[in-house]
Amino acid sequence: MKILFDTSALIAFANKEKPAKKIKEIVQAVEKGKINGIISGITLTEIIYIVGRKSEQKAFNIIAFVEESRLEIIGCTKDLFVAAGHIKMKYKEKNLSIADCIIIATAVNEKADEVLSLDRGWQGIKEIKLAEI
Repeated sequence: MKILFDTSALIAFANKEKPAKKIKEIVQAVEKGKINGIISGITLTEIIYIVGRKSEQKAFNIIAFVEESRLEIIGCTKDLFVAAGHIKMKYKEKNLSIADCIIIATAVNEKADEVLSLDRGWQGIKEIKLAEI
């Protein structure tokens, strides 16, 4: 099984928010090699921006966790950018950010079985399956 971790899931995990227990179980399964965990490279940018506004140190701690984990960081390619543009156009009524579209396109291109996200604005996107958390 392959799961893509959205930025929101990693931040919730780091902040020990309500769904952190379930996310921790999935992270542990990734660390044991039972699940393939991936993130989009743009998630690193979002972590620096979102978390770093309050605490650069916390942002760098999350980045260090990702780098030391078994999460695979997926880089952007021309095809990925084009796919993200198509998602942005297809779901224009959802007002998805470009970063969200890149993350969703990464899940699609990498054939992720599920996406771990707290972003409920992603419900109804047919190309992905949101994990239950």
